[in-house]
Parts: sequence; C-alpha cells; structure tokens
Amino acid sequence: MRRTLPFALHEMNVIPDLNRQVTCEGEVGLVFALAGRLSAEVNGRRYALRANDYLLLGAGESARLSTGEGARVTLLRMETAFLDGAGVDGEDLLASFAPARLEENRLVTSQNNANLLIRSFFQNLRRGAALPLGVSYCHHLLALLAIIAGRSAAARKPATEGRGQHAFFINTVYYYVRDHLGEDLSLDTLAEKLYFNKYYIAHAFKRETGMPLHRYIAEKRMERARTLLLRGTPVHRAAAACGYADDAHFIRAFKKKYGLPPKKYCRLHGEREEETPPSARP
Repeated sequence: MRRTLPFALHEMNVIPDLNRQVTCEGEVGLVFALAGRLSAEVNGRRYALRANDYLLLGAGESARLSTGEGARVTLLRMETAFLDGAGVDGEDLLASFAPARLEENRLVTSQNNANLLIRSFFQNLRRGAALPLGVSYCHHLLALLAIIAGRSAAARKPATEGRGQHAFFINTVYYYVRDHLGEDLSLDTLAEKLYFNKYYIAHAFKRETGMPLHRYIAEKRMERARTLLLRGTPVHRAAAACGYADDAHFIRAFKKKYGLPPKKYCRLHGEREEETPPSARP
C-alpha cells in the first residue's frame, strides 16, 4: 500500500503456539480481530480478543499476539501527524491513544455496535488507496474511523457523538460524488462503495445538509457539465462525463436548470465570459 497515505493496513494470521509481535513506531495503531480467539500482551498486561474486538496501541507500543486455535487480525497503523490535524470542533483524535487513556480504555469488545462499522472501513481504505483520486477520500474515511474508534474506547454514549462524526461522513460522500460524477451514483452503488446502509446515507445526508442526496448529485452534475461546455467540450462528451447516458435527457435537464439548451447557452454565456475581464469575475 502506498506510503503517501497516512496509514498502513496489514491483514495477518496468528498461528497456534507461535507468538506474533506487532509494533507502532512513531504511529498509533488498532489491532482488530477478524476471526478466532487470541491474546494480546501490551506493556505486561494481557487482553483477550474474540472476533470483532479491537484494541488500541499508542505511539511506540508493541503487542505480542498469541492464540491456541488460530486467529486472523488486521493491523491499522495511523500517522500521528495526520491525526493531530484531522479533528473537528477542537476534538483531539490522539487523546484516545495517550498512555493514561489506554490504561483504562484500550480494549473495545464486539458488544459495541461501532465495531462492525470499523471493520467495514478496512475494505474501503484498501479500495480508496487503489483509486487515482482516492487520497482525499481515504483521509476523511481514516479520520472518521479514528473518531469512532476513540469514542467507542472512551465508552461515550451515542448521543454525545455529535456532528463531528456526521461531518466526516458527509465529507466522505462529498468527495466520492465529486470524483465519480460520470459513474452510477445510485443509493445502492453508494452503499456498496462506502459500506454504509443506503437508507442511512440518504437520511443522514438530508439531515445534515437539508438537501436530498439525489438533488445534490444532479446539481453537481449540472455544474460540471456547464464548466465543460463553456470550455468547448461537445455536448455528448459533457453528458457522458456527468453520468448521462442519453443526450436528450441531458439536454432537457440542462435546459430546466439554466433556461436554455446547451448550445444556445454556450453561444450566449461563452461570449459574455470572454468579454468579462478576469479581475471583474466573482
């Protein structure tokens, strides 16, 4: 995985009667049990993990993993410099990895509903890291994961999780939509790509922004189409680049939005923009 991203993700087997050491050097980490039962020893203290449990590791800490029956884990290392500047509303994302906090709240068991959400993030991070424009998506997803993991470890009530968690989720949707305007952006597709329930996506987006998601997508597609057309892009190419398979449908949508068909709009507004000095443009 590219180290230009502020994280490293490793999936590994833990074999019976053979200890496995994992270390965070200059980073903080999260060890997530995917399957089986295992023991993790950190600073002389032993923790028992089952599937979907996880524990947190502070900067420079190591965990010795062992199992009697076989287990599989994911180790997520996160750069402290990134987390230090990724909080919202003054939230310190590194606070959950401080030594004093870890002594009390290192292990989070699968009884916490957020654990399954965290597990789903790992595949999203892998997918995002492979995308040409996936860096910003991974940044927001990683920050959201750190918020959920830290707050779950601190055992805060869901009602106190506030707008920070939702803000990062909404930003994740923003970035994905922006980078994929020419592709299928149905709720089913977004649910598959972002690993959130499609009804949650629609409801949370409307609650946080006041706008239905389908309307936001349509607005962004029209804005992109307008930009492309004024740059001289042919109508059929602008339509395809903005997710319209049918030119006639695109032309109707464009006329409804801007009052004129694309070619007439460009003849009128293209000339006006050329006549307007750059310094006078908003």
